[in-house]
Amino acid sequence: MKVFCSRSHDVINECRAVFGILPIKQQMQIQKVRFLHNVIDSDNTVCSLFVRDAPSDLLCLCNAYSANERNIIERIIQTGFSF
Repeated sequence: MKVFCSRSHDVINECRAVFGILPIKQQMQIQKVRFLHNVIDSDNTVCSLFVRDAPSDLLCLCNAYSANERNIIERIIQTGFSF
């Protein structure tokens, strides 16, 4: 709201859509998906401690957006721009 000097949610949503800026919630979820993919694919010893929980966390995100592991990021983006 400060960036666009407006208090109107409609104006803010329109500006975000025009400039391609996702809400913070969706940006954080995309980062989480990428992180979980990296943990699952990693050979790191520390990551191997958490690899057991990563697929279930990823599955929860997929279920929340009615997506699969291949299109979860696209579904998050679509949700972020649907007002």
